[in-house]
Amino acid sequence: YFATSGSFPMSARCNVAICTIEKGSTLINHLIEEKRLSEIGLLVVDEMHMIDEVGRGFKLELLLTKILFQRTIQIVGMSATI
Repeated sequence: YFATSGSFPMSARCNVAICTIEKGSTLINHLIEEKRLSEIGLLVVDEMHMIDEVGRGFKLELLLTKILFQRTIQIVGMSATI
């Protein structure tokens, strides 16, 4: 999922989606609206240290907050900086 590629709503056949924070947030929002968020089993977040950054940090925080309320989704955070 980048730029305009990728389909909304996300296909049920999709096993892996690789995207930016912004596109990932849009995908999560669509899945929440369709009551399909439980289809996600694992969320891998690279550059986890961005949470505290001024530019895009709040977007990552919002995305993770939405996921945290779904207790069945595992989050793996990665960062070479931390």
